[in-house]
Amino acid sequence: MAENPAENLQIDGKDLAILKILQGNARTPFLEIARKLKISGATVHERVRAMKKVGIIKGFSTDINYKKLGYQITAVVSVTLEHPSLDLDELKEGLSSIPEVTEAHNLTGDTDLLLTIKTKSIDDLRDLLTNKVQNLPGVKRLSTSIVLDSPVYRPGVSL
Repeated sequence: MAENPAENLQIDGKDLAILKILQGNARTPFLEIARKLKISGATVHERVRAMKKVGIIKGFSTDINYKKLGYQITAVVSVTLEHPSLDLDELKEGLSSIPEVTEAHNLTGDTDLLLTIKTKSIDDLRDLLTNKVQNLPGVKRLSTSIVLDSPVYRPGVSL
């Protein structure tokens, strides 16, 4: 089988510079990036294509202000499972089917899963927790905290 050169991609300073620009604004045109970095647009296009192919760039997204859309409540929910080593596939599917769950992290320590949930009201949050999350397979206990403020928000690390 032929070796795929993109699988052995070595990230260099130009790739990091491209990533940093895209991290600041994913809609930056490749020609603008090329001008800033003094390289050709084709080089930027090829480097981005290669980084997408190996999974360094997973996609391009929009940073949404959920409060402006009416989602006034952000909650962080610690989930304790009945048995932490149980098969999580069904639980992961269940969590994925709940659009208000914006993040789910499998953790070490006392908490098995940490969820971030966005809802329009406390009543919506209560309904979601009691009628959906609590009923997912393997869920033993929930501990919920309401986010009051987020003084630091970074969708990624600084490159």
